[in-house]
Amino acid sequence: MQQKASAVVDFDGGDTALSKLVDLAPSIAATMEDAGVIAAGFQPKATSIILNEGRVDSTMARDEAFARVLRHSVFRSAVARGAVPLWMPRLEPEVMQEIEGKRLTFGQARDGVVPEGRTFTPIGGFERAMVGRWLERMEHEHEPIRSWLP
Repeated sequence: MQQKASAVVDFDGGDTALSKLVDLAPSIAATMEDAGVIAAGFQPKATSIILNEGRVDSTMARDEAFARVLRHSVFRSAVARGAVPLWMPRLEPEVMQEIEGKRLTFGQARDGVVPEGRTFTPIGGFERAMVGRWLERMEHEHEPIRSWLP
């Protein structure tokens, strides 16, 4: 906090990450208060709200799946304050699980790379194409906040 560094904070769906943070570091509020963050009226300079299409049934349209969220007063208030809603495209769960299971980056998965010292088979060609398309869609969907990210 003394260095005034920027940060990307992911609160996950339902603020579960914030609850875990408070459980792990119960003095976080006092620490932030002592540093003047709370007195300054903690308001991030920029806020995006990521609507993850991968968390919903693939048979539903995204607007239908997120209708309650999009109508919620907290969502609408955040957008009115300048929050940028973004869609995170869906990547098939089986492909996502394989990438996570092999502990690959999405670039490694797209390129069929097996990290040095590992002995598993690379992601298959069809799945690599799916990851490549997903990464292209991610770039497109997150264009409005590109300047915010390192």
